[in-house]
Amino acid sequence: MSSISIHALKFIFFFFVTAVFNFYNLSAKDSTITFDDQQSYMNWFDAEAFCRNQGKRLPEYKEMKSAKDSGITNEWKEKNDKDSITRPEYWVSNDLVKEASFFPIFLESSDLQMMADKNSKKLVRCVKDPEMERRIASSKSIENWSSYQGYMTKQGAQTRCNQLGMRLPTEKEFREAYFARITNEWIDEYKSENLSYGGTSTQGFNLFTPGIGIYSFSKWNGSAHIRCIRK
Repeated sequence: MSSISIHALKFIFFFFVTAVFNFYNLSAKDSTITFDDQQSYMNWFDAEAFCRNQGKRLPEYKEMKSAKDSGITNEWKEKNDKDSITRPEYWVSNDLVKEASFFPIFLESSDLQMMADKNSKKLVRCVKDPEMERRIASSKSIENWSSYQGYMTKQGAQTRCNQLGMRLPTEKEFREAYFARITNEWIDEYKSENLSYGGTSTQGFNLFTPGIGIYSFSKWNGSAHIRCIRK
């Protein structure tokens, strides 16, 4: 056998081993997300807070679809027959201003996202996500956030943050602060909920309201509540 053939075989073997490793690595990554055994029935706001208070989150739509395709949701149905829910519908993390997405288990085709008012009640299964836990652990602590700076325009906010040697927070930093419960401190500080905080976004500007969501805008001429974060 020529040396060229040997090198070719070595390359093929290396490629095969690498492909197998990547396959199992991806499979392991997917399997790290686990659903909670506890099943509850509540509105979207309570469901989101219920999961977050346990250091977990609501599942994504694709995760619910995977659970259905793999037969996991059938196991839930068998364990919860006592609930007499013939058409199970589970809240998922996707939400709009007044409505939120839910996953209808009873549909044969699960590619259709359905919406409902956040105050209506659906089933809840929280998700434990080690990747989210890792991000929270590595997120900036509350000491990296400024105190409340006031209600101002984007330009005024950028100027104010620069004066402090800080900057406006990104969407990712808002989310990390929310799951790390830093935003709970903000609510307690002023005994006020549903304040919308302004920050930067890939689209230009974002408004973050703890417990409600994040909305991005390409243009924003209004004002928002402001907290800065260290650069």
